[in-house]
Amino acid sequence: MTGILDITANGDKCVGIGGGGCKDGIVIAGGDIAVNCSGDRCVGIGSIDGDADVTISNCGCRLKLAAGMSVGVGAVKGSADISISDYNMSCELSGNNLTAVGVMSNGTGRICILDGRLNISMKGRTLNCVGTRDGELDCELKNTVFKLYCEGGSVSGIGDKTGKGDVTAQSCQFDVMFLTGDGWWLGSPNGTLSVVDCKKDIKINK
Repeated sequence: MTGILDITANGDKCVGIGGGGCKDGIVIAGGDIAVNCSGDRCVGIGSIDGDADVTISNCGCRLKLAAGMSVGVGAVKGSADISISDYNMSCELSGNNLTAVGVMSNGTGRICILDGRLNISMKGRTLNCVGTRDGELDCELKNTVFKLYCEGGSVSGIGDKTGKGDVTAQSCQFDVMFLTGDGWWLGSPNGTLSVVDCKKDIKINK
């Protein structure tokens, strides 16, 4: 795909690109994509009821979701294999339980984000920027600029605030602002963390 795709979906369960399960794979290899969803449970790109296998490259992508439960790229539950490269992506989410890239809770699998820019803005109760909660989802980051802005009761940046996924970051820039009483910005308490040649500006409740 090399053109423009503009998707709008509203309802109890909404998926912009994907479906109930997409373990056979979603591949987006170009173009400019905009997804706007609202409802009770929404997924921009990925799976709403099962595992997700998503590859995004060489494109611009804008996701705007407003729902009680939302995932920008990935899955609500289960396993996810997500690869994003050579891209410019923005995720704007509002609701209660929100995940920009990854699995909402108890997720396993792998996230690989390379060579691009990821802007995330979320307002809600329980927020995950990149990763999962209470799971084992590994994150590999390289040559990416992350701009993360979150307002919520509990905020997890990149990794797993309560789980054990491994996080590797190389040659990245992190601009982080969290307004929360319970914030965690990078890594997992029971996983390994490797940070090489990265720049960071971290503000939590400042």
